[in-house]
Amino acid sequence: MKEQLDKIEEKLDKVEDKLSSIDVTLAKQAKDLEHHIFRTDLAETNIELLRAEMQPVKKHVALMDATLKVIGAIASVITFAAAVYKILL
Repeated sequence: MKEQLDKIEEKLDKVEDKLSSIDVTLAKQAKDLEHHIFRTDLAETNIELLRAEMQPVKKHVALMDATLKVIGAIASVITFAAAVYKILL
């Protein structure tokens, strides 16, 4: 009976050691997770800033695109009119 109790106590000691090891690992992972969350928050803030700064650039690009399309349409009309004028004369 004494031997069985000693074996049980020995196994409990091993379980306790493993639990201590798990606690240490968990503490390290919690610290790493906290750092990761901090960096993720920083990255999200930076992305929001970049999006806000890109709005004027997007407006400018849209304006230039529309301007070039208008210029292209006017050039096409002038070219067509010049071709018709040459054919008729």
